Amino acid sequence: MKSVLMKAAIASSITIGATFAGVAEAQISFTGVDSTWSNSQCSSFFCNIDENVDIFGFNSIRYGTPIDSVIGFRDDGPATAGFGEVFRIGTLGFFNTADFTNILETADLNLTLEFASPNGLLAGLDFVANVSQNGLAPDSLDITPWFDSLVTTDAAGQKYKVSVGFADVPIEVDFFQTETREVFAKVETIPEPALMLGLGAVAAGLLAQKCSRKEAA
Repeated sequence: MKSVLMKAAIASSITIGATFAGVAEAQISFTGVDSTWSNSQCSSFFCNIDENVDIFGFNSIRYGTPIDSVIGFRDDGPATAGFGEVFRIGTLGFFNTADFTNILETADLNLTLEFASPNGLLAGLDFVANVSQNGLAPDSLDITPWFDSLVTTDAAGQKYKVSVGFADVPIEVDFFQTETREVFAKVETIPEPALMLGLGAVAAGLLAQKCSRKEAA
C-alpha cells in the first residue's frame, strides 16, 4: 500500500512541477484598457459636464464655466509581465481651475482590461472619483476604492484574480495646475481543484514515506 502511495506521490509531483513551471514561464500580454466615465454629478444645476472626451490622449470629464477643469484616464498599454507581477496599465490626471460654483462632485469610472494572453481574458472593475473643491487651494481628487480585484476566466475556463490599484491618491492640485498618478494591475492564477487534489496526493505520499522510515529504524 505504501509503495502505491509513493508511486502516486511521485507521479503527482512530476505533473504539479510541470504545471507550476508552465505558469512561471508564461507571460501576461496586456493589450490595453477601455475606460468609461458615467453618472457625473455637479454641485450646480447649471454646471456643464462633458463625459468621455479625448483631451491630450486622456479619456476625460470636462466640467465648469467659463474655464474647464478636467479629470481623465489614459490607457498606457500594451505591457507584458509574469503572473503575480505588478505592471502599469494607465495614468490618472487632474487639471484644476479656480471655479468655485460649478464643481464636479462625483463620477463613476469603469476600467475594462483586455489581454491577448491569457487568451480571452477580460476584467471590468468599477471605481468612483470624488472631487473636493472648497475655494481654497489645493483641491483634491480621490478614487474609491483605491484598490480592487475580481476573479474572472479566460477562453479556456481557467480562473484568474485580476487586481487594479491607483498609486498615491488622493491627488492634491493647486489652481491651474495638473497632477497625474500611475495606475497598476496584477494577474494571479487560481489553482484548479485537480491541482489541489494532486497536492493532497503528494502530502499523503510524503507522510507514507516518513512512516516507512520510522518503521525501518
